[in-house]
Amino acid sequence: MHKLRFVVSLTTRDNDYQLEQAAVAEHTANRLESEVEFVYAENDAVLQSQQSLQIIHSSTSLPAGVIFEPVVATSLN
Repeated sequence: MHKLRFVVSLTTRDNDYQLEQAAVAEHTANRLESEVEFVYAENDAVLQSQQSLQIIHSSTSLPAGVIFEPVVATSLN
């Protein structure tokens, strides 16, 4: 049986809060015997949107789920 794979999209890797979120996600994935991949938007809402589209349009490796924190709330409108 293959492991479930999740993608976690965070705003930046230069913030202690974001790094803690990544550490908790990694720990949880290990505990649940799942895989986790991280993408960082570097505080760029357009880049985060592009990354999200690449993830959901991937025909080869669609994840079981995508978890993300938006760079800015208005980027979700």
